[in-house]
Parts: sequence; structure tokens; C-alpha cells
Amino acid sequence: MDITNLKQIGFQLILEGATHKQLRPIDKIIDDAKIREEFWKALGFSKAGKEKEKMAEKEKAKQKDGEGPVRTILADCMDSVRAKEDAGKPVTLLKRALKNLIPIDMKGRALSNPEATTLIGQIDEIVKKLKEINGGGRK
Repeated sequence: MDITNLKQIGFQLILEGATHKQLRPIDKIIDDAKIREEFWKALGFSKAGKEKEKMAEKEKAKQKDGEGPVRTILADCMDSVRAKEDAGKPVTLLKRALKNLIPIDMKGRALSNPEATTLIGQIDEIVKKLKEINGGGRK
């Protein structure tokens, strides 16, 4: 682990409005190799720059989706940490997955892009395995 990279991401998170409480669990992210790999992607958005440029980036991110890209990566990593912690609670994980899938706009064109198509295929494979384990599921 490169402490300089970690500091750079931390400062970017602070710039994007992350609180100290949101930064505390970073150690759990760093402890898991797969989650840590995802977290390091935040480095691409954490480059040093002039204050005015950084503030303009922050404002643009707020207007676009409310969070900057590094905070979004942190949130995704924390979701992974929570899922790992709850690995022995399949019903909890299934409820969480369902809550995340229900709000999807089924008419949206975004579902036809290649990334969405791949993800839907991966979800479908997991659902098939779950149904097998569960004796075929509902009919």
C-alpha cells in the first residue's frame, strides 16, 4: 500500500465533502484485496491540481449526480465491505439486492448499453444458481 496514494484519495474525498466518519472505514477497504483494487481506481480522480480547478470539479460533480467520482467509488467499496461482513446472512443480502433492483427504470435506454447487458447476464447466472440451490424456486 502506498501511503501517498491513500492520502491523495483521502484529500480528494474531503474536497468532495466526505465526513471524517465516512473516512474511518477505509481500513476495512484496504484489508480486502479485491475491494482495495476497486478503491485504487479513485486515484485517477484524485490528482493534485489548483484550488479553483478542484472547486470547479466539485461543483460540476454536485450538479451532475450529487457526489464526486471518488465518493461514489468509496460508497461502492463500502457496499462491498458490508456485503462481505454479511456473507453469512443470505436473506439480508437478497433483501438489499432487491431494494437496489426495484427502482431501475425498465424503459430506460441505459439498460441496452454493453455494460448493463453484461451485468444483467451476470445477475441472471447468479439467480439461476440460487434457484438450483433452493430446489428450483417458484414456478
